[in-house]
Amino acid sequence: MNEISKKYKYSDIVRRMYDPRFLCTPSDGERSAEFSSYDRASRYEYGKYVNWSANGDGGGYISNTEDGGIVIAEMKGAGYISRIWSARPETGHVKIFIDGNETPTFDMPFEDYFNGKLFPFPRLCYTAAKGNNCYVPIPYNSSCKIVAYEGWGSFYQVNYTSLGEGSEVETISYPLSAEQSSALQCVNDFFETSLGTNPCGSRDADFESFRVSASCPAVKTLCGEGAVSGLLVKVNALEIMENDSPDAVKLLKNLQIQIYWDGEAEPSVSAPLGDFFGSCYGVDSVKTLLCGVRDDKTFYSYYYMPYRSGARIEISSLDETCVDIELSVNSVAMTGVDGDPLYFHALFNRGKYSDVIGCYPDHVFLKVRGKGRFVGLNLHVSKLSDVRMTRGSVGYNWWGEGDEKFFVDGEKFPSWFGTGTEDFFGFAWCAPILFSEGYHAQSYCVGGVHDKGNRSYTRTLMADSVPFHTSFEGCLEKYYPGEIVRYGYTPCFYMERGGEAEKEHYAASQYFDYFAFDLPETH
Repeated sequence: MNEISKKYKYSDIVRRMYDPRFLCTPSDGERSAEFSSYDRASRYEYGKYVNWSANGDGGGYISNTEDGGIVIAEMKGAGYISRIWSARPETGHVKIFIDGNETPTFDMPFEDYFNGKLFPFPRLCYTAAKGNNCYVPIPYNSSCKIVAYEGWGSFYQVNYTSLGEGSEVETISYPLSAEQSSALQCVNDFFETSLGTNPCGSRDADFESFRVSASCPAVKTLCGEGAVSGLLVKVNALEIMENDSPDAVKLLKNLQIQIYWDGEAEPSVSAPLGDFFGSCYGVDSVKTLLCGVRDDKTFYSYYYMPYRSGARIEISSLDETCVDIELSVNSVAMTGVDGDPLYFHALFNRGKYSDVIGCYPDHVFLKVRGKGRFVGLNLHVSKLSDVRMTRGSVGYNWWGEGDEKFFVDGEKFPSWFGTGTEDFFGFAWCAPILFSEGYHAQSYCVGGVHDKGNRSYTRTLMADSVPFHTSFEGCLEKYYPGEIVRYGYTPCFYMERGGEAEKEHYAASQYFDYFAFDLPETH
């Protein structure tokens, strides 16, 4: 790809779907955003947030068309659609018009965007726990308009990336060319057979053994310039524990990983060990492109993490309990990165309500200043009500109501405004069905839709990652401030040196005090 002339082949866009080196590349002039069916009663006008907690998120749209359709997304300039999601796609047609053409490039029943009839890639177009996902990129050069017609269904999200002024991109048609189809098939096949291995193709480093405690952390020091392309951990004691036993949960919250780049005084990565790898409640059934747990309980991360003058990786225990671990750190020469690479960050936090007047129920999990890219979120949800309450009572409330809202570069109205927490994680209706796909997972769920229990979620944003140039604020709406649910967030992002994240360093007790261990349900 020639970044100077900004000419993109379709394969360049597909590369963004699987190559983690793309994520640490600065994004001059690019932006991403989301169209969704969020409740249009929520708005920002005359300097105030109005009806910000409106929650009728199934039917919002942009405008009507003369032939009886509704416009659900409309983009200008060069870019690509990175993801289409729906909770209820039906047989009504959805048409995609590219570059001002009056004839749609795609004209299919909405359900066919997800079931393989339009794009025959089952690991890119599929249903996960009642959520329908299409991750096939659809490029355009001057414009793109998506129109839905009667009977299309309800609830949608369309994520897209604008490539910046002067860009040109190879478009697609139906059916795809052999070259385009082959590029997508390679991604599909990797997701089908190779999750849990390094997508860059490099070999994992040998394991080193450590005995870890609070006063004696495992330390791996790297010198000079390079990049961590693979980070693996085995915790030996887990071999004899049930995956979701209290002992396993406590152990993985009690172990903490911290990473320092280029001699910095404060860590850029700081999280409980399990949460860092997307395994937020014991050893979860999570296996995604960039983080997860192998079948033998080896934790892996394949985020590409550059450094310029050394790195220090530490794993410690929050108490003096001794734990035997094995650590593999694959350090490679920095290659395949366009421009001056960004630094990787992952910072566990408990979130806090926005202090902006009128912005309840926005619950802030990341707020940064500088240039970078938001690339993922691991989330531990703990619902604390211990009995099923009468419908309509506060204890019965559905934890998944909260929309994601991303405020990029100081915008007052978020360019990402979703339709529900579970929708952001790629499923729907809070369906208590475990799944793990290339970019997202519900890897643990006890408590079903309404009852007490813990849940573990992961979403990685690759081609749909969110570049920011001056600032980023990420929120999930958190209804019911009576603490019906509590969250443990681990956002993953890249940022330039000199960028600043608002962060709180939590005491050890705050890794534990937001959830209860799963108990038999009472009714």
